[in-house]
Amino acid sequence: MPPFAPPARTAWCSSTAAAIWATSGRITSGFATGSSRRCATIASCSWPQSIHFDEPAASHRFAEHAARHPDFTLYVRDRPSLDIAKAWVGERARLAPDSAFALGAQRRPAAAGVPLLALMRSDGERRPHADAVPAHATIVDWLADDEAPPPGRDAAARQRQAGARLQRGLRLLARGERVVTDRLHGHILSLLLGIPHAVLDNRYGKVGAYIDAWTGGSPLLERRPDAAAPLPR
Repeated sequence: MPPFAPPARTAWCSSTAAAIWATSGRITSGFATGSSRRCATIASCSWPQSIHFDEPAASHRFAEHAARHPDFTLYVRDRPSLDIAKAWVGERARLAPDSAFALGAQRRPAAAGVPLLALMRSDGERRPHADAVPAHATIVDWLADDEAPPPGRDAAARQRQAGARLQRGLRLLARGERVVTDRLHGHILSLLLGIPHAVLDNRYGKVGAYIDAWTGGSPLLERRPDAAAPLPR
């Protein structure tokens, strides 16, 4: 796993960059018509993203906005996304690991309470193999928030909310002696926590593509490409 310290992050954008495009982790049509238009004339870069469009027309819209931008660097976190990004913006496309690695190694906030925790998607990126999770596993998904975030809408409040969200995710994963997940950040945070885990892919291969690019050599990782492979007991 490559180091990804804060100084490396600050070097992503030139010293004149005025905007960083941030999304939930993948570039979609909403991103194409939102950030790209608002930042159309100022130096910009993106957090590392995965690129996936269900609608070709949305892909074309984003490609047009990105290509027209005079100073935009598009960071992506896997090689299939890099191929797409280079077709859009040429050498302004760069490969970088997910920014969560800047957190560094994390300590388990509590002792494990269950033998197998399954952090599985419950949204549109879910694949049918999620149903192959062993019956004895404790199944969770962090979309089901069980606590209210700190209030506020200013920058300091957003920082507190992000910190609270991270700590909740760490506590959730730390409940398992082992983890099974089809979420990319379930995989990344399990690595940072030192938890052995098995990984299933999401609907369009985002998790597997990231593992191929960055984390496939980790001894903590047990990759399960399909439902036919037995999951850990």
